[in-house]
Amino acid sequence: MTNDTIDGVSIPRSRYPLFAIDDARGLAAAVPRARLVLTVQGSGTFATQAGTPTRAATVIGVFGAADAAGIPAVLKGRLPTLDELSRDAAVAVVSNVLARELVGANGAFA
Repeated sequence: MTNDTIDGVSIPRSRYPLFAIDDARGLAAAVPRARLVLTVQGSGTFATQAGTPTRAATVIGVFGAADAAGIPAVLKGRLPTLDELSRDAAVAVVSNVLARELVGANGAFA
């Protein structure tokens, strides 16, 4: 939690805990039957080409049991591997809508 709500207004906290993959691994080792998920969420803007309208997307980083965080199953492709997550590889899973936006409605998907 990075903010508090006071009188209905969201106020950013000046300090909050940060958790990393090593923390998740330690907890998973301590509680082997637990379904663990570590998430981080943000948003950003992008343009598919110069001169095209700016678009927005929500980005969710997930480590562990993605379904426990309400992340739907992957219909095409795959989730990043543990090795990719551990070494901060440049991998992503995108929604069908965003994929079509990035490659064009008639583009090919890998």
